[in-house]
Amino acid sequence: MREVISIHVGQAGIQVGNACWELFCLEHGILPDGHMPEDKSLQDDDAFATFFSETGSGKHDLQKGAMFMAGLTLLQSLRVALTGAKFALDRFKIPQQHASSFINMVHNPMELATFTGMAIMTITALIWKSENAKKCFKWFAAFTNVALCCSFILLLIAFKSGGQMGNLTFYYWTIVFVSFIYGLNVACVMNVGSDHASFFNVGIPLSGIQVSVYYYVFTKLAERYNWSNVSYRIIYWQLVIAIVISAVSAMVWIAVAFVSTGNGGGSAGGGSLSELGKAISPILMGVVGMGGIYAFYPAIAPYKLTDVGTGYTIDLVVLFVSAVPGILIVIFCLNTKGPDQPWKDSATKWWHFTWLLAIPHITAMILCLCALHYPGSRVASSIKSSGALVGLITVTLKFCEEGLKAVSYAGGGKQDGGNVSSFNAFLSQGLMIILAFTGDGYLKTYSKYEHDRSKWPTKDFGTLRSICYWIGSGVSEACKSVKSSFTTNVRCKVLGKSEALLIVYEDQEF
Repeated sequence: MREVISIHVGQAGIQVGNACWELFCLEHGILPDGHMPEDKSLQDDDAFATFFSETGSGKHDLQKGAMFMAGLTLLQSLRVALTGAKFALDRFKIPQQHASSFINMVHNPMELATFTGMAIMTITALIWKSENAKKCFKWFAAFTNVALCCSFILLLIAFKSGGQMGNLTFYYWTIVFVSFIYGLNVACVMNVGSDHASFFNVGIPLSGIQVSVYYYVFTKLAERYNWSNVSYRIIYWQLVIAIVISAVSAMVWIAVAFVSTGNGGGSAGGGSLSELGKAISPILMGVVGMGGIYAFYPAIAPYKLTDVGTGYTIDLVVLFVSAVPGILIVIFCLNTKGPDQPWKDSATKWWHFTWLLAIPHITAMILCLCALHYPGSRVASSIKSSGALVGLITVTLKFCEEGLKAVSYAGGGKQDGGNVSSFNAFLSQGLMIILAFTGDGYLKTYSKYEHDRSKWPTKDFGTLRSICYWIGSGVSEACKSVKSSFTTNVRCKVLGKSEALLIVYEDQEF
């Protein structure tokens, strides 16, 4: 017999049903996974083996949905802080010419807070290896999702508070707090739902599309119906939508925590880094793909290579194209052909060819550097004179990164234990943050000499010494940026004015 149908009604029904099932297994010698000991026909990738569990296949579907919702929720705060920066400036009465200063003031501490949250939870998972940790991490995941929803509510309060001028410092520190919770959440959900990491990954770019569609629809409606105070309303309702999405995610994760028993559908808190060797290839894919992406995108490609208007158009194309790799990987995984399998098996050998994406990915980075450092060369002239070529370089850079990341998350998540998956996310995200700060520092140094080549700092240097200089300058500027990232008076820092000069009447605007 291959199938037993059990229908439980109410808590008592569930208890009776579980007791009957245990008795049935004992009487007939059925193993806990539903197999007969003498049945050798079933393989690890058999559909019955894949979906059989104490609570049925619905548990797996629930966890897939939970991982997708976690990915969709995750970057909502980043979308508010960065995508909505222009509107936030209007709400807090900051002149638009200070936009870049405001974005840096918000973005840098967000990244540091995220990294701190991920580090705390990843280290906790690696240290805490008891059997009880498996159950606790499911509740940690549920708690961090609830906390993320509550932090969005707090962010809405911070955005509304402070009267006409607003309380910018309160808003700033709330964003930092949300980012810290987001870091905790990433590590938790990747630990608990490691088997379905591909669903988490596909939700991240889709959240960007969701926000962009929202902005487009809202601005069109505002133009048509002549709405007033658009800058305030657009962020307000964006936060409301983020709260709704995060609330749904929190409810699904609470359901996962209740439904999952024992080892559940994932590998919560299980395993150790001894399994790391089995997934070294997909993990390194994530490191190569994600590591340097934000050192180049979007500051260099497209905006340093073309005008703002063309760069914005390229950014929109990238937004939609970047979702394609994640969607394709999910389709493969749903059809049991994806990289979400133990990488020690021959079934995944073809997925090693994903490394081919690293070639155009790194080539695009080299072309960006050539365009900056050799502006008189034919390559640089061709790139800067063609918006289409800049677009191709930017799309290639981001598409390859998303492809490598999608395979990395799915492949790294299917090893024995969720710790490998959370470590994978922490390693790639951590390197991405470090190189993003370094890239920003490099760009600041480059900008000092960009328009006066006679003072070019490495004109008499050899290749190796030049590379060391630019890396060293980037690291030095990055350290300064980290040191100055946190403040208790954001308005003064952004405007570059002393606090005494900011005493204004309530109805006065800058």
